[in-house]
Amino acid sequence: MTDSLIVNNNYKDLLVNVVDASTGELAETDLMKLDEIDCKPAEKTNAIAQVFKLFEVDEKQVEDKIKAMQMELMDFRRKKEAVRNLMAESMAENGLKKMETIYFAATFKKNPPRLVIEEGANVDQYTRIETVESVDKIAIKQDLKAGKPVEGCRLEQTERLEIK
Repeated sequence: MTDSLIVNNNYKDLLVNVVDASTGELAETDLMKLDEIDCKPAEKTNAIAQVFKLFEVDEKQVEDKIKAMQMELMDFRRKKEAVRNLMAESMAENGLKKMETIYFAATFKKNPPRLVIEEGANVDQYTRIETVESVDKIAIKQDLKAGKPVEGCRLEQTERLEIK
């Protein structure tokens, strides 16, 4: 029984490295080494199944780590945005449009204008029919930029704090 376990482990050790991770291909030289191990076909099959299960466990562990890291990333993004907002408020309260230190530079920059369509706006001429009826916001935005008034619509430009 012990000899069978040793052979099985030798087979498993070789099998773990027999697949090229980048291509998924079996390496011929390693396959030949596997064939050279003297053990029963059932032991080889058992070793293959064990390695498969090991890979499944490893895969699950990596997936769990990825999920945990994605959650951590979202937490950092929320925290970063909260701190950016706090800094923007602080700079605004102190009348600062720009701030530079040896560690960072922060400047208020204008965002591209975004279209605001108020309730009851007359946008019938901009409505296009596809599979679903929708307002052609691009056309409204182009007309507003060109100086053509569109009742109930305006371009609104906000600011963002850029930190480098």
